[in-house]
Amino acid sequence: MSGDPGLRLGIVPLRPLTVAELVGGALDAVRRNPGALLGVGFGVAVLAEVASWLAVLVVFGGRPAPADLSGDIGHVLASYGAVLLRTAVVGVVGVVLAAAVNTAVPRAVFGHTTSARAALRAGGARCRRCSASPC
Repeated sequence: MSGDPGLRLGIVPLRPLTVAELVGGALDAVRRNPGALLGVGFGVAVLAEVASWLAVLVVFGGRPAPADLSGDIGHVLASYGAVLLRTAVVGVVGVVLAAAVNTAVPRAVFGHTTSARAALRAGGARCRRCSASPC
């Protein structure tokens, strides 16, 4: 299988791949699209953390104390509510990141580079289409 060079348009040949070729292709994708993969990933992670902490501050008026199961049930519910709220915010922002990465990587397979702005624009359009479609 490795004797057949296959058609190579971008980061990987278009044939069955070995593990080494898969890892090499992933590294090539990051080298060719650092802004779309690393930059967007870092930016989305920072945005998710800031947005989730702001949501907790707005909803709970501050960071709830850690849950003490022997204490008041209100504190326990506030603590778990904060965790659920943070998880929801990070999940929504993570979908945007997945859409951006799933725009840049297929383009890299076929030899195209993608900027961070183009990946976010295309990823945002995919998110809007998915949220508008019926389940």
